[in-house]
Amino acid sequence: MFLTTTTKQLLLLCFCCAGFTAAAQPGINSLYSAYGFGLMDLRDNNAYTSMSGAGIALRGTHTINTLNPASYSAINAHRLLFEMSVQGSSQQYVTSTQNLSGGDINFKRAAIAANLFKNWTSVISMQRLSQVDYKSVSVRNVGGSVSKITDYITGSGGLNQAFLGNAWQVGKHFSVGLNTGMIFGSVNKKNQVLAGEQYNLTVEQNDFYSQFFWKAGLQWTSRIGKTQWTVGGTFQPALQLDRISDYYIKDANETVLVEEKGGTQSFQYPMQYAAGISMQKGGSTFSLDAIRQPWSSVNYRGTNFKTKDASNFALGYRYTKMVNSYYGKIEKYSLSAGLQFDDGYLEIYKVPIRTYSATVGMGFPSRNGTGYYNFSVRTGQRGQVGTTLVKEKFVDVHVNISLATLLFVKGRQYD
Repeated sequence: MFLTTTTKQLLLLCFCCAGFTAAAQPGINSLYSAYGFGLMDLRDNNAYTSMSGAGIALRGTHTINTLNPASYSAINAHRLLFEMSVQGSSQQYVTSTQNLSGGDINFKRAAIAANLFKNWTSVISMQRLSQVDYKSVSVRNVGGSVSKITDYITGSGGLNQAFLGNAWQVGKHFSVGLNTGMIFGSVNKKNQVLAGEQYNLTVEQNDFYSQFFWKAGLQWTSRIGKTQWTVGGTFQPALQLDRISDYYIKDANETVLVEEKGGTQSFQYPMQYAAGISMQKGGSTFSLDAIRQPWSSVNYRGTNFKTKDASNFALGYRYTKMVNSYYGKIEKYSLSAGLQFDDGYLEIYKVPIRTYSATVGMGFPSRNGTGYYNFSVRTGQRGQVGTTLVKEKFVDVHVNISLATLLFVKGRQYD
């Protein structure tokens, strides 16, 4: 058996995009990402993003749904499937006195799936787990004088996860899956103090995190009358992240005045569990699921903030138009919509930070049927206007591309 030419090209594209994903920096420009690990993304970035990310109980042949590893078993036999996601974001920051805006574009995920054996599918994926990206400026008076000092504070980084996933079809109705890999990343903060026309002092703190993890999932699916029902669930145990901290104080000439490197300690990352249900009848699919993380058990807190239990709920609908062809019924296009409520893990100034959003999108296959393209627009708001808080209104444009080919061909291959 030989790899097809198209398969070789897809493999090369996968490695290039995976490298780009590892090097890419987040760009969501959220002031709330200054706390903890930044903004957590408990959802996956795939074709179901247009359904507000609902996917615990969804199975599909044209997308890699890493939200539940058991879903990999639905990928067609002897297929190599590559997927990448890009998101553009635009934010508007509303306070009691100001109205500002910002935005960026970033690579969200790269994944590759291969159905090597009967009833067994494997996946390799790298994706963002949290994002830190903020800038703030504050001016304060020097005691006993009219001089002013300006603080420029910037943050970057976030957590990533890279893993190998496997799924097995067990009998007619059940599938199970397991992701095993590593959570890693850094949270970087830089405070530049400006007095006069130059920086007099720069304080940098970089915290590096890493730990192995596993996540298990299962799905049960059965047809009752004309309706296909699927129930799913996932579980990921609590982790002790290894943390290495570097700390620097530099003068205006970048000379290091104070340096502390390699301080090690651990940080508790809570368990995560989820459940969902979906129904499919004709061209319509409904899905509802919830994800939970008990952050209150971590008891992580800082100046004017602390963690609390986090919950994320998603409700999605998808309509798929099928048409007859020489090869039977094939998909012509799909239309999707969804709602999401994220009761986040942060409480700032005793106010829980919550996000409300709505999503619409569409998808369609390529002309030769080997690819699938999905586009969605998500709009919503995070936080609220207050004395010390900001309401963030955002619009995200998400593009997901899936490319597939036969993994092997039999016999000798001719060009």
